[in-house]
Amino acid sequence: MKKSTYVIFVSLIIVWFLAGFAFAQKDESKVDPKLLLKVKKIVEDSKIPYNMVGSDVWVLYYNGKNKKDISVAVVPYETLVVYQALICEKNKLILNNDLYVKMADLSRRFDRGKFIITGDGDLIFRIDSYVRTLDLKDFADDADQAAAATDEAYPELQKFIKK
Repeated sequence: MKKSTYVIFVSLIIVWFLAGFAFAQKDESKVDPKLLLKVKKIVEDSKIPYNMVGSDVWVLYYNGKNKKDISVAVVPYETLVVYQALICEKNKLILNNDLYVKMADLSRRFDRGKFIITGDGDLIFRIDSYVRTLDLKDFADDADQAAAATDEAYPELQKFIKK
């Protein structure tokens, strides 16, 4: 490779890297302020116990029969409201093919949501709803379903959770 070709090649790599870095530093907030106000009002009016843990994140609290404490995070994102019920943190999760098959089966059975492993490695149940049509009843139904699915599936997932 000629020296000038090498310099151009290295320069392109550096520019590509810096462009990627600049893009990653961009503001990740994708919440319309009107959407945020609508979700905030619905959460407050829902009468479900909650805490606000960020500028646009609420955690709702439920007590289950199989899983005593169930937390459902409510996160508005673009045109969606995302409900995420934590089942197990990464450090307690036993990853294997049987778990993936069980997650697929449970996701089929609970068709409004999906059992997934987050980018952080936690096992959650997730429901997405469109905020445009969201009202107090739909909000409560979706949050309740996230908690209920987590509670109902928990006994089947316990063998994949370290004690």
